[in-house]
Amino acid sequence: MYMGQVVEQAPRDVLYADPRHPYTKTLLAAVPSGDPGEARRRRAEQADLPAEEVSAQGCPFHARCPGGSEDCTHAMPEMVEVGAGHFVRCPRA
Repeated sequence: MYMGQVVEQAPRDVLYADPRHPYTKTLLAAVPSGDPGEARRRRAEQADLPAEEVSAQGCPFHARCPGGSEDCTHAMPEMVEVGAGHFVRCPRA
């Protein structure tokens, strides 16, 4: 969920093995590995946007999305099935 919207839904093992939504990928990249010798996957840090700056029309993650486009600002993407029981609310998933 991101700002009250479900952006990805899948069985646990599928979600961890193949995250599709940029927000899901960001969350999983922030989890420490538990192995001090392993390099952590990192993303460039992006500032959180206050809720009042997010458009009510488009995808709530569009301003922080590395692959976001102008289309993402106009309409909320539909939830689409990208695999058996794996649903994502992103046209580039």
